[in-house]
Amino acid sequence: MIKLAMISSFKRSRSDVARRDGRQIDVLVIGAGAAGLTAARELTAGGLTVTVLEGRSRVGGRIFTRHLPSMPFPIELGAEFVHGEPPEILDVVRTAKLGARRVAGDPWCRHGGPLGRCADLYGQTRQLFDRMSVKGEDRSFQDFIDRDARDVSQPVRQRAIAYVEGFNAADARRISLASLIGSRDADRSIHADAQYRIAGGYDRIVEWLARPAAERRPDLRLRAVVRAVRWRRGRVEVATEAGEVFRAERAIVTLPLGVLRAAPSEPAAVRFVPEIAAKRRALQGLEMGSVIRVTLVFRERFWERMTRDRRALRNLGFLFTDHRLFPTWWSTLPAREPVLTAWAAGRRADELSFHAKATVTRHALAALAEALDIDERRLRSLLRAAHTHDWQADRFSRGAYSWAVVGGANASAELAEPLDRTLFFAGEATDVTGHYGTVHGAIASGKRAAAQILSG
Repeated sequence: MIKLAMISSFKRSRSDVARRDGRQIDVLVIGAGAAGLTAARELTAGGLTVTVLEGRSRVGGRIFTRHLPSMPFPIELGAEFVHGEPPEILDVVRTAKLGARRVAGDPWCRHGGPLGRCADLYGQTRQLFDRMSVKGEDRSFQDFIDRDARDVSQPVRQRAIAYVEGFNAADARRISLASLIGSRDADRSIHADAQYRIAGGYDRIVEWLARPAAERRPDLRLRAVVRAVRWRRGRVEVATEAGEVFRAERAIVTLPLGVLRAAPSEPAAVRFVPEIAAKRRALQGLEMGSVIRVTLVFRERFWERMTRDRRALRNLGFLFTDHRLFPTWWSTLPAREPVLTAWAAGRRADELSFHAKATVTRHALAALAEALDIDERRLRSLLRAAHTHDWQADRFSRGAYSWAVVGGANASAELAEPLDRTLFFAGEATDVTGHYGTVHGAIASGKRAAAQILSG
């Protein structure tokens, strides 16, 4: 029945293709995150007519900045940092005349003892990463630690595992060592040790990407939840939850990996007819990482007055601990806002996902009280507000960002390959440069997919 309906719809004449303002839609873009907005901008600048379908009531995807009347500073619920100096973002910063402030502050640690400035533990950890190598077949990072780092102290090994799982939102027992090596090489090319924030909020980047690059602008449809994509060479038909149908000659799919991998019974699932079987191996080679971040807004920067062994916390930038759920924290330096952000990723985040905000906030406060040696009741009395967003429970993302499993180092490149010059793929999970899991990787993928279409 489905196949007969699909064939029937494709027998319609070219004049029956959905139109916008009397013009044929050349390309449908599914998703208005960084990749989708970038692709639409490039395509319209190239003279094509584009319609963007976005299931949310806003653009930006996993960039989610809140501007509250009660807060003189933005609250980031998704992406926050610009990692290094990627041209995809710096070009926007320069063109749009935005500000980018370098992250500042000192790292503090609490690993089984009193709170103090981080020693050379992290320098030794970087040296351990320099030893990463794949001998023969790909293997996991945990395998590398167990086999090749037996001469390294246990604290350094533990820090290395914590970093890989925290930064990549991954499982050290499953993440591809080859992919980590490729990502590390890619990071070096953009000086990723330096980190920045976009002044005024990351959504300033989104706002610029959403502006038309020429007189012709994309047709943006919000709350257009895509449920089915029927396609054959030179023809795409997209059906939404509301019963609308959009038709074009080509489509760029920027759905997050978590949505692409959703089972047919899941509320987020998008059905492809025929199934995109050629992408099955790539989808099996990638996983969607879990992240829970909680931004705690206090009435004052109380930690700046605290001391430990005569060492002030005034310049606290990052705080690393061994806490079971929230081991990583950071401040807003160089801006001195009364804000500390808690970060849980990978297996830690899995324990917190799908729980009530009050429960997650309680765990974060308990972790901070333990790290700073402060009474939790006093900490709660200083709390003004807590902000979080459960990306795993969000039907339009189903996770934070992607990582490659053992044997999946080339999965992103496989996922990025077009199908029959009709379905094209973009989004951070399809980045082919080693910058998967980043905003600049998503932007680069949008440019790549648009170029594939414009090249004919």
